[in-house]
Amino acid sequence: MALGQLAKWCFGLENAGDAKFGLSEAQRDAGARPQLWANKQPGMSYLDAPSIPDERIAMPNRTWDWGEDDQEANARMRRHAEAWPANAKEVDEFTAIIYANYGPDALAGDGQDDESEGSAVSEYVRTEDPSPEIEAGPDDPIEAADDAKFPERTGLKMEPGEARGVLLGHLQAWVREGRNEFATRDLCIVRQRTGLSRAWIIAQLNMLAEDGVIERDDARRSYRIIRADVLTPEPAGV
Repeated sequence: MALGQLAKWCFGLENAGDAKFGLSEAQRDAGARPQLWANKQPGMSYLDAPSIPDERIAMPNRTWDWGEDDQEANARMRRHAEAWPANAKEVDEFTAIIYANYGPDALAGDGQDDESEGSAVSEYVRTEDPSPEIEAGPDDPIEAADDAKFPERTGLKMEPGEARGVLLGHLQAWVREGRNEFATRDLCIVRQRTGLSRAWIIAQLNMLAEDGVIERDDARRSYRIIRADVLTPEPAGV
C-alpha cells in the first residue's frame, strides 16, 4: 500500500524482474526499460512523480555528478547554489500568503523576553502554564485513568454542494494562473480539503466532461479545461 503511494524514480537494474519494483505501471506501458542500462550508465534514470508530464515518465534522464569526493562535491554544490540562489526565485501568490501569515516576521515575538536565551523550551512557550498544580518528572510512569475515553474518529466530510464548489474553485484558480491541463493526481489537495474519495473526484470530472467544461485526453491520461467561463463555484448545499 505505502509503496504504491510513492513516486517512482528508477536507475539502471540488472533484470526486468527488478524493474517492476522501481517503475510505475504507466512507465512500463510507455516502454521504460532500465534493465538495459544495468550498471553501465551511471546516473541514468526514469522518473514518474507529481508535476512530471505523462509523456516524459519514460524519457531517460541523467542526474547530477557532483564529484568523486566530498571536497569536490561540496565545491560544485556551492557554485551551483551561488548561481541559482533561492532568494532570486519569483514567489507565487500561495507561498506569499503562507509566508505573510506564518513566516518568521508574522511569528516573531516582541523581543522583550530574552531572559531564557539558549533554552529551546522557553523559546517556543509563550503562554502561562494552564495547570501549574500538575507536576511530573521525566521518569514518572504514565498511568491512564480507568474511565479514560479517547475521542472517536468522526471522518468529517463536506456536503456535496460545498465540495463541488471547492473543486470548481481549484480549477478556476488554475485558469487564472494560465494552466488548463491537469491529471487526477493533481487534485489530491481537493480530496484533503473535502474529505471525499478519489471515486467522488472521478465522478465529478466525468460530469464536467459531459457538460463540456473539460475534456479527457486518454492518450495523455489527463484533462483539459475548455469552458473556463462556467467554472463558478456553486453555493454550499446545492
